[in-house]
Amino acid sequence: MRPALPLLVQLLLTFVGLLVSITAVLTTAAYSSSLASLEAEAQRNVDLATRAREQTLTQLFALRQQRAEGFLVSTQSLCAEPLDSGRLAWTEDCVRTMVADFRRSERALGALLTYGTRRLSRSGRRVALGSLPSGALAHVVRTPDGALEYVMNATRGQATLVLKFDHHEVAELFKDQSGLGRGGEVLLFDYQGQFLAPASLATSTIP
Repeated sequence: MRPALPLLVQLLLTFVGLLVSITAVLTTAAYSSSLASLEAEAQRNVDLATRAREQTLTQLFALRQQRAEGFLVSTQSLCAEPLDSGRLAWTEDCVRTMVADFRRSERALGALLTYGTRRLSRSGRRVALGSLPSGALAHVVRTPDGALEYVMNATRGQATLVLKFDHHEVAELFKDQSGLGRGGEVLLFDYQGQFLAPASLATSTIP
């Protein structure tokens, strides 16, 4: 028969066992709490970075839209005269000069100004008329070689200005990794999962 351990030794062993158990529980809880805190902080950073780029992207196209609408006001004021029928008579040389200058100042690939069904002037690359989705500032066009272009419309009365832009300014907005750390990246893609800005950490589509 094994001799019984002294009561003091039993108490010490029990106390040590309790300390080890408590330490293990506290360590696990601390690790879980720290991990949850890190995950929450990472999610906040992602949300902030996403909203910042969303606001910048919206501002880019909203300002382009405002300038296009202002251009229509100026062009009608300088290059058109009202007729008795309520329509406008346009001075072709004036319109052509203003459209070309505006396209260059906006760094647009192409510009097309129409009045009703009449084409007043075109500058740069060919631009096709088309309606935008409701509430949209621009829509994306993919060229046969895979390049991305953004098309915008501005309308005043029967006059419509259509502008086509390349993707470079949009792509520049998504090169900035501020607030995301070294491995972070904000991606821009359409409803089909096709990327609208270069993605260095991902493939060309979202599954």
